[in-house]
Amino acid sequence: MVYPAVYHVAPRFGCWTVEEEGGAPAATCAEKDTALRLGKELARVRRAHLVVHREDGSVHAEHTY
Repeated sequence: MVYPAVYHVAPRFGCWTVEEEGGAPAATCAEKDTALRLGKELARVRRAHLVVHREDGSVHAEHTY
């Protein structure tokens, strides 16, 4: 399925980022919970797909809004 956007909540350089696939980070947060909340918000607004990663970078969960 093709989504208008795919967002990732992933660890980067000791922080958590929310980034659109193929783009620059939309947000950088100290805590995963904050990044996840922002990622969900962006994905809901854009009716997009959200991929949540674990601290080791592996995929933890995926959500489509």
